Amino acid sequence: MIKAGSSKTLLFSVVIILQVFLCRLPKASALSSQCVPRPTAFVPEFDSRKTTPAYHIKIEPRPRSHNSKDFQNCRHNLQAQQELIKLIEDSQDCRSLGDVIRNSNFLFHSNYAIKALVEKLVELKPGMGSRDISGLLNVLSKSRVPKSSKSVHGTLMSNLAELSLQKFHLFEARDISMMLNALARRNINNRKVFNTAGDLAVEILDEFNPLDIAQMMNAFARMEHWHEPVFTRVATIAIPILPRFSAQGIANTANAFAKSGQKHPDLFDGMAQASISIIHNFNAQGLANTVNAFAKMEHNHTELFDAVAEAALPLIDTFKPQELAITVHAFAKVGHLHPKLFEAVGKAAVPTLGSFTTQNLANMVQAFSKNEHDDVELFQAVADMALTRMKDFNAQDVANTVNAFSNAGYYHTALFEETARVAILMMHTFNTQELANTAMSYAKVQHHQPGLFDQIAEASMKKIDELNTQDVSNLATAFSLMGYVQPVLMNEMAKVSLEMLTEFTPYHLAETALAYSAMSDIHNSQFLLAAIDDELERRFGGPI
Repeated sequence: MIKAGSSKTLLFSVVIILQVFLCRLPKASALSSQCVPRPTAFVPEFDSRKTTPAYHIKIEPRPRSHNSKDFQNCRHNLQAQQELIKLIEDSQDCRSLGDVIRNSNFLFHSNYAIKALVEKLVELKPGMGSRDISGLLNVLSKSRVPKSSKSVHGTLMSNLAELSLQKFHLFEARDISMMLNALARRNINNRKVFNTAGDLAVEILDEFNPLDIAQMMNAFARMEHWHEPVFTRVATIAIPILPRFSAQGIANTANAFAKSGQKHPDLFDGMAQASISIIHNFNAQGLANTVNAFAKMEHNHTELFDAVAEAALPLIDTFKPQELAITVHAFAKVGHLHPKLFEAVGKAAVPTLGSFTTQNLANMVQAFSKNEHDDVELFQAVADMALTRMKDFNAQDVANTVNAFSNAGYYHTALFEETARVAILMMHTFNTQELANTAMSYAKVQHHQPGLFDQIAEASMKKIDELNTQDVSNLATAFSLMGYVQPVLMNEMAKVSLEMLTEFTPYHLAETALAYSAMSDIHNSQFLLAAIDDELERRFGGPI
């Protein structure tokens, strides 16, 4: 990759790639499957107005079929290719070149057109300004690119991004947001470019309009680049101009902050109020993403969630499976009840469950369970669908699904049998929370599956130092309820519990004490029970 300040010409690395690319291919990429363009000559002719040679390519058709229609299609495609190359060569500046790229649907399907584009970029490099670079990146990011050209296309964009490092003193707000958004769209994560752009953005953030802010924050979030000064500054400067944000702009900004994990309550309150005033401008995706962002931040703005629910009801048939799942999951996460919304989501989801991912299936029933919304038809349909898709379930999907069914009081024998079978096979992939929740789920419905609790015990022993207080409480309770005594695991969990007793909630202290009191033959249980009594005495003046 070309480094900032290098004396090499722009995109020299791309030219080398293209040379190798072209040399390795016996035939250039055809624009029609019926013919292959064959270069007969590359004739360098120096234009008096230019200092670099303009390569004029003569191409002869070589039809694979004698069908006259195929032959005519072939000649038409070759003519279109030649016209595209001429348009590229005749471009006098970056703006006109950008128009050519924007209006071409097959530029990156032709090796010759790519070569012409690279040569034109090299020619225009010395005079490129900030808007030229950001504009070219923007149109390139929206180009149709076949798999065979993705490497070359990515290198083109990467080198233009590198060039920006030499020109950042010229960049304005629009240039920054457009460039970062283009790079994020194509997943080109140049950390130095994002850092430098972020530093400059902090200095000139007063010049950003709502669209620029939303696009820039969306780009940082998509690349998972958490430039803290940018997020902190935006959290302050965006508040007074939030009424000017579009629905999509609010959704993208909220999502960016939620993904960053940086909490700014005043900003989220402002976004909530701004959203409510334009709630009917939101589409399904915007509604889902907005409440999902608020839920991730554990920011339950009652008026916003009510407004989203009311706006979602008439649009419910336009929600995609993922949007249905994350919407109810968000409501459940913040504990916001809205029976009409859940009823509508349940009805919309059942006919489309085949399009749900396994994660969305699990999240859907988990949300209904948390909000205590009974929907027998949905749970039955999810169980039936899950049984046909069990090979696609991962540890989290398994744990969340059985947890949802057990908490909701729906005991589906076949589902619990199959999830147990799958869980045993992948038990080594479960984390401690998934182990504890799975054990507790089976204990609640009293489903005895041979080998399941043995595997949970073995996996828990391997992660004994990773258990938290809730994991210990749930595992101890589950094994106690099922009557499975695992002395080694229970003794080790007792030791772990003694070390973090002050971290237990009163509820988990009580649950753990109840579980161990039923295991008198566990050596460490007496020490743990005595310690729990002392801890309760310290907190409340006596047992509770």
